[in-house]
Order: sequence, then structure tokens, then C-alpha cells
Amino acid sequence: MPGRRLDDRLALVLGASAGAGLGRIVATMLGAIPVSVSVLVTVMCGAMAAWWLVRLRRQLAHRDLMRRWVVDELTSLRADLEAWVRTMVFDAESAFGHDTAARERARAADLHERVAVIDERIRRRIGEQRARIAACERDLAMLRQAEPIGDPVRPIG
Repeated sequence: MPGRRLDDRLALVLGASAGAGLGRIVATMLGAIPVSVSVLVTVMCGAMAAWWLVRLRRQLAHRDLMRRWVVDELTSLRADLEAWVRTMVFDAESAFGHDTAARERARAADLHERVAVIDERIRRRIGEQRARIAACERDLAMLRQAEPIGDPVRPIG
């Protein structure tokens, strides 16, 4: 603790005043003691009360200082911890976002390939169907131009 300050001086004055009053009460109770002993008891009580009050004030000031120091350290520690947690959360979210985006790109590419395969099958089947329709139309045209060979075909029945 730094040297005596104004607080210590005020505590010393108040303690001496209270001690002197207490000493005066004690000296009055003792009754028939000489004035010199009465003054000595008053001064001793004042000095002891002043010493005790200054000591008590310093202890309380030291406790308050330590309490503020602990609060400051805990606040600093909490701020550091919160910053670290925010950084870890941000890193985890970034990694998750990148992984999710990569998976989505892979799924999109796979889906695009599957759609391309399906499109190719559809085109091939449409081409086959058009070829069959064209063949059927040619056969039908040929049948219309051809003359019947004999009796029409009768259903069995």
C-alpha cells in the first residue's frame, strides 16, 4: 500500500477522537485517579482506537483493491474466452459451409450427369420411335399401292 494518504489521516483523526472520548469515559468511571493518569488513559485509548481504525481502513481498502483486480482479471479472461469461442465457432461454421458447398456441387454434378444420360436415352428412343413410325408409314404406303392378290382375308370364326 502506498504511504499515508488523506483517508489514513482522516481515519487517524476520527480514531483518536473516538478513542479519546472512550478514554475519558473510562477515566471518569475509575473515579479518583490523578489528572495525569486520566490524560494518559485518554491518550492511550485514543492512540489505540486510531491505530485500530487506520488498520481496519487499510484492510478494507486492500480488500476492495483485490476485489476490483479480480473483477478486472475475470472480465479480461471472459473477453478472451468469448473471442476464442467466437473464432472457433466461425472456423467451424466456415468449414461446415465449405464442406456443404462442396457436397452440393458434387451432388449437382452427379445429378447433371444423370440428367444427361436420361436425355440421351430419350433422344435415342425418340429416334428409334421415329424410325419405326417412318418404316410403318412406308409399309403402309406400299400396302396401299399394291393390288390385292386374291381373296380378302376372312376372319376365322
